Amino acid sequence: MDYFNSSQTHAFSTKSEFFTDDDLKLTAGFRYTDDRKTFTPVPSQALLARSMWAGGTVSSGYPELAPIKQTWREWTGRIGLDWKPELGFTDDTMLYAFYSRGYKGGGANPPSPGFATGEEFLANALADGVNPLVLDFYTGMYPVLTLNSV
Repeated sequence: MDYFNSSQTHAFSTKSEFFTDDDLKLTAGFRYTDDRKTFTPVPSQALLARSMWAGGTVSSGYPELAPIKQTWREWTGRIGLDWKPELGFTDDTMLYAFYSRGYKGGGANPPSPGFATGEEFLANALADGVNPLVLDFYTGMYPVLTLNSV
């Protein structure tokens, strides 16, 4: 299965820092993301060919399937504190704690390639003139299907 895809992403973000003391800083920020993705599946002819070797149900062309349209919208943010205490033995100490919520855009899983069922496989092979003994040798399906259909 091949895909033609397109995506659009729009986002807005901001961040602010507030100093409560000379040694304490509050940081807060947020972001809004709008993702839109469109996938147009095009079946691979190798997987969908109507033959006893490929096992598909399509015998010509590349039928384009309906586009898969997906949208994700998400608010994310971050907040935290930085503290630089004044210690007698060093002036390079900073303690901090942050909480953040992230976002990762989604995607699409490919649909099933549309393989033929056992009955379709047998009907296609017989319609294409394949000898039933060849089917029996390669698949072992012919006696089971013919006995069950009697």
